[in-house]
Amino acid sequence: MALRLRDLGLTVDESELRARREQGLPLGRPHLASAVLSDANAARLGELGAHDRDSLFAALLVPGAPAYVPRTRPTTADAIAAIHAAGGVAVWAHPYWDEDGPLPILDRFVAEGIDGVECFYTTHTEEQVRTLHAACRKRDLLITGSADFHGTERFDRFRAFSLHGLQPDLGPIAA
Repeated sequence: MALRLRDLGLTVDESELRARREQGLPLGRPHLASAVLSDANAARLGELGAHDRDSLFAALLVPGAPAYVPRTRPTTADAIAAIHAAGGVAVWAHPYWDEDGPLPILDRFVAEGIDGVECFYTTHTEEQVRTLHAACRKRDLLITGSADFHGTERFDRFRAFSLHGLQPDLGPIAA
């Protein structure tokens, strides 16, 4: 986006952006807006219909605007590879949040290197747990569980899931 802003004839003050990078802080559109909102850019910003942060966003930094670049997201395979490269174990969390359920995509994730599936989860029904458990056993995947905290409604109890008589298989993450 900074390159696109420059292509539009704007000067981008790199000092704030560099300082954030050096501190390991994220950079986003608000920081780009601050880096462009200066007296040196006043005339050009006026031509582009931007005179403050809100109008600069609307004119330049929202989807469809000339300086906007959508976020990139890693593929599942990229995410799994990054987890493995960091020494981690890749486990698919909340698999039933997908509207079609997990089974149609589980084999793709297996081919991409997934290590396990969160079979036991606070919102999973017994049928869902049993289906996932069997699918993981068949594919030699780790079988994990969680009831992570997402707020005071519905997801507010640690370990608030049932094993339904089945056992997890935590493999290397058991310790």
